[in-house]
Amino acid sequence: LKVATQVADLYPEFAPARAARGVILARLGRRDEAHKEIAKAQLLSDDAEVTFQAACAFALTSQNEPADWMKAVELLRKALRDGYS
Repeated sequence: LKVATQVADLYPEFAPARAARGVILARLGRRDEAHKEIAKAQLLSDDAEVTFQAACAFALTSQNEPADWMKAVELLRKALRDGYS
């Protein structure tokens, strides 16, 4: 998390760094922070890779918040439609 935070601080407009930080926060169980970071990443980029990372973050947070599962599936579908492979 420390390295991901440093990268996001150095390059705040680099969506993949923000999305990666969001996934790490989700893995740590920090749902609100993860979702905020993912939202920032999605504002910066509509790239399929960023969308896939958003899906991953929501899938991880769905372990404690089942409502996040549908958002994860929606984002995964979008990532695949947009060319993520």
